[in-house]
Amino acid sequence: MDQTPVECSETFPDCRKTEVDVKEETDALRDWIIQQPEIPNFIESRVLAAFLNVCKFNQTNTRERLRRYWVTRRDGILQHLNDLDPASPVVLEILRGPHAVYVPLPGRDKEGRRVILARWNELDVSGVSYTFEEWFRAISVVFDVVSFMDETSYRNGITILMDAKGVRLAHLLFFGYTNSCKQVAMMQKGYPIRIRQVHYINNSRVIDIFLRIIALHGTKYEKLFQHVDVTCLPDNYIPAYADSDGTGAGSIHDIKERFVHDELLAPRTLTFLRELYSARAGQDEPCPRNSGLKLEEKPAPRDGVLLPGEETPAKPVYDECDFD
Repeated sequence: MDQTPVECSETFPDCRKTEVDVKEETDALRDWIIQQPEIPNFIESRVLAAFLNVCKFNQTNTRERLRRYWVTRRDGILQHLNDLDPASPVVLEILRGPHAVYVPLPGRDKEGRRVILARWNELDVSGVSYTFEEWFRAISVVFDVVSFMDETSYRNGITILMDAKGVRLAHLLFFGYTNSCKQVAMMQKGYPIRIRQVHYINNSRVIDIFLRIIALHGTKYEKLFQHVDVTCLPDNYIPAYADSDGTGAGSIHDIKERFVHDELLAPRTLTFLRELYSARAGQDEPCPRNSGLKLEEKPAPRDGVLLPGEETPAKPVYDECDFD
């Protein structure tokens, strides 16, 4: 097997592994998963690669992030994802509709990262188009597609482009403070993805108090164009003064349809997501793809997470408002 060092992740240039190293780390993670009674034996290669890359192949960090991902889905804020059909009419209507918030754009920014447009001004805070739970199920599908099916996302990270035009207090109240904290903590510590940059455009004073290390561009996009080329943006996001022929990535409608049709509804993606959302922990409920795997009767110690019957409670899956 090739011993030449390869770049594991462009986000972490110091992380260089040979193919042998990568295989050893992957095998070690797979063996550990099989011994965990509280998480599914879901050992798809794309899942293992995503978590290992985002944690720079550190086994301890990888295992903790993977555990957070599964336990939170089972018992925490994402438990309503269990048995979700990503191709259900409700999910597709939210992702295609006029009040869709997260829209993955075609192309990459100038650092090779996937760009996700967040149109917070389109969030339907009235609850007419969707409930909070329905909305959150739909955007979770978006991030699962980007996290697991787009290899550049877990290698390079992603860029978020926030459109805050028209955002008011009601938009913030739609989530609630506690839910917002838990979601951010889950995204930062549970998902196999890194948000490398966040750019705000059309930002209002309502949200300024929530912003810390975020780039604010107001209604002037010159600095944004240093990071995201105009060809990545929807046509209506290209100002008249931009150094462009006016051609972007197409209309918002076309971009949403392209993501849903070409990525979400792709057969291999649907198969993967349906197995992901039906995965269960425990010997009596094996994952569809890994039904032949058997857990050991006495699982090995699990990096400080307590086994059933131990008295001291295990560390919570997430700490409220933990943004580190």
